[in-house]
Amino acid sequence: MPLYLKDFAHIMGISADQAWADLPVNQVTYDSREVGDSCLFICKGAHFKPSYLDSAIQKGAIAYIAEKDYGVPIPFLPVKDLREVLAPMAALYYGYPDRHLDLFAITGTKGKTTAATYLHSILQQFGMEREEGPCGLLASTMTYDGKDVRVSHLTTPEPLELYATLAACRDHGCHRVVMEVSSQALKYRRTKGLRFNHAGFLNISEDHISPIEHKDFADYFGSKLKIFEGADQAYVNLGTDHLDEVMKRAESCPKVTTLSLGQGGDFQGRVAEDVDAGFIMEVEEGREKVRVHVPTLGHYNAENALMAIAMARRAGVSYETIKQGLASAHVQGRTERFETSDRTICLIVDYAHNKLSYEVLFREMDRLYPDYYKVAVFGSPGRKAINRRNDLGLLVGRTMDYAYVTLEDPYDEDPMTIAQEIAHSLDRVGGHYEINLDREGAIQAAFRSGRARYERERRKTLILILGKGDEDSQSIGQGSQPMVPDTEVARACVQDLDRKILNKEKAPEVRS
Repeated sequence: MPLYLKDFAHIMGISADQAWADLPVNQVTYDSREVGDSCLFICKGAHFKPSYLDSAIQKGAIAYIAEKDYGVPIPFLPVKDLREVLAPMAALYYGYPDRHLDLFAITGTKGKTTAATYLHSILQQFGMEREEGPCGLLASTMTYDGKDVRVSHLTTPEPLELYATLAACRDHGCHRVVMEVSSQALKYRRTKGLRFNHAGFLNISEDHISPIEHKDFADYFGSKLKIFEGADQAYVNLGTDHLDEVMKRAESCPKVTTLSLGQGGDFQGRVAEDVDAGFIMEVEEGREKVRVHVPTLGHYNAENALMAIAMARRAGVSYETIKQGLASAHVQGRTERFETSDRTICLIVDYAHNKLSYEVLFREMDRLYPDYYKVAVFGSPGRKAINRRNDLGLLVGRTMDYAYVTLEDPYDEDPMTIAQEIAHSLDRVGGHYEINLDREGAIQAAFRSGRARYERERRKTLILILGKGDEDSQSIGQGSQPMVPDTEVARACVQDLDRKILNKEKAPEVRS
């Protein structure tokens, strides 16, 4: 259906001028590099320059939207707050794709990616069995639109990118889409107007407090709770902190489903036993009891799996399909284990990046590897979540035997300054550490030290590589720079040592 400038003016609450009302709009963008003919250009971004608008006009922009008048010779559509109109404009431009999709949204301080990956795998299996097409996924690790997979740069994209992906999901035959939803997306209204058929709340703890994110915990928590606005069905983990407040907001939805690990609720889970690279969980739903295999290391993933199971069940998925879907789930860079053939060194790559995720990971590693010498390779980002530097430094210093403080998305801050702030907290609790801003080199140094320790003391080493998962870039300055993913570095370390062990075993015995 053709769109005209008056259509966008209408949803923005602006009276259309007859001089430009019927100008056709073939493109909407805020990237001046992408502008083509009949483009409606949006002046957006902290680093926006008037020259971007001039470039857009030269390339074919026929009108612009902004919070101020730049005095250029094309129609100006004024708006007081761009954030209020971006999502409605994107929805109009892409033909309201969400109306053709069942949306499964998940938020929480930790576990969103894992829960979303589990649920996506289950719903992929469900759609395949019913011949209903693929299931889309918008996660912090990747985006899948039913046809193409690409690396994600934001947990929840900006509105134009978000609706473009939803439109692609619709066009590629998806019936369902699983979404991680970040506090930033909810605060800045990237998801405004989306109707979530299923909205899950995993947990909450203090995080993302900084001048450019959330001013305080109340702002962060309040943003998270917005996931329930307009949702058809809410899902709440009864093990979350601030449960009363979460339930109060969830009960604004027509239906509420609760879940917990042994604390009541509509779905109850219990870890029954460990198996290779995962565990068996018993799930109780009313009178029905089943056992499912969760194929990821760490009992803390039981809550993530239970959230996925509850949402799938309410969507009509059988337990047999759930079991098959979970069996094929692989969460890259989340509690991913790499172990030498002689089991002397174990490396765990995990995206854990805040206090809560560190705490649960460390507890689980103490349970699984009680006698190992424990080493952390970690850092903290620049510009945002400033409180992490102190929190993580104290926690690592109290818990780990040794640490390598390294690079982790410094943005435009000095990486050494960040590292020294972390080191100050490590010093406060007597932590043992070194600073190595070469992330790949820090992992390799930890591995070499672990091997030397075993040869010297016969003590095994556990190395926790935290914060980046399988990401392949570092945010430095205003852009990004490529990096070798932690998963590849860990794998290479193990493979290199295993080759040496094998060659040593094959070497012929020399007799004198």
